[in-house]
Amino acid sequence: MSFDAFLRRIPPPKSISEPADNWDSIFAQLGTLLPSDYRRFIETYGTGYLAGFYIVANPFSSNRFVNLLQRMEQIRKSQAGSPFFPDAGYKFYPDDGGLIPFMLDDNGNDYFWHTIGAPDSWSVVQCEHRGSGFTEYAMSTTEYLLQIFDKKIPALASDFPLPEDEVFAALT
Repeated sequence: MSFDAFLRRIPPPKSISEPADNWDSIFAQLGTLLPSDYRRFIETYGTGYLAGFYIVANPFSSNRFVNLLQRMEQIRKSQAGSPFFPDAGYKFYPDDGGLIPFMLDDNGNDYFWHTIGAPDSWSVVQCEHRGSGFTEYAMSTTEYLLQIFDKKIPALASDFPLPEDEVFAALT
């Protein structure tokens, strides 16, 4: 399983910032379950910086820029009336097959799940807003991240990642 490989590679923090609380409440608000490797990630790592570059959105975060539900609303509002998503062939959740943002990076890029099928089969869609646009990868969240670290998928930052970037730092 990709989460176990991820866990072996990236040690979790000694103290979890904003740990998971009540997934059922989140699922009820969203109207869907979320991928199991993502749930395990939040339960194990909490809120923080991955590789000093990525922030995985946490639905239990008090930070509105990191909270998964608030991030969804921010992106939905910012894209209202914009042709950006439809022109690329994507819709925004809760539309069938819509995108849910689960991660952002320091360069302003967003990473989404393409909600087609069961949550554990959702693809990862990276969006380079000021560059190539959308690219879809048929793999789980943690598999996608491992592919970035293995340089099998190009990161949306030059010369990244380096071996010393393979860390997670809790946000306090």
